[in-house]
Amino acid sequence: MSRAYKAFNIAMEDVEEIIEIYDLVNRDHPDKQPEALKRSALIMALTVWETYVEDRFRELVDSTLIGVKGSPVYQYIDGKVNNDLWYFHTPNSRNIKKLFLPLLGRDITVKWSWENFDTKRACDKLDEYIKLRGDVVHRAVTDKQNGHLVKKDELQKCVRFLNRLAKSMDDDLNNI
Repeated sequence: MSRAYKAFNIAMEDVEEIIEIYDLVNRDHPDKQPEALKRSALIMALTVWETYVEDRFRELVDSTLIGVKGSPVYQYIDGKVNNDLWYFHTPNSRNIKKLFLPLLGRDITVKWSWENFDTKRACDKLDEYIKLRGDVVHRAVTDKQNGHLVKKDELQKCVRFLNRLAKSMDDDLNNI
């Protein structure tokens, strides 16, 4: 288990806590509409995913280059890695593939599969959640009568999906 995966699990506890707070407010104050908590939990969950991807990539680079640490080769590659991570903002399947491909020489997303999810479905579902995050982040909710952008059951599915995806990715990278 990588350091990045351990940190991912700790950070996802905050997401679970926001969902619990949503449930408490929703139960104890039915006159309130704590929809902002669901949107916040979704944003946080996908931010935790993004952080995991970045940290896991950095861990993989560092472990690959341990023998040349401090050398000009290391400094050159480290600069490139820092630049790649600086511009990595959307942790969708295409961008993750693009980030890891030069280092691994293979598409990392092909190992994203587990019960009820093949690679294509996992990539599509991740991309769907990333799009939803973009909608939530870049569009203020001003019509409180309109349907909720983030439904609780979909939020819970997203959290379960990200937990499973991070485990699948970490297991794969630990076998390299």
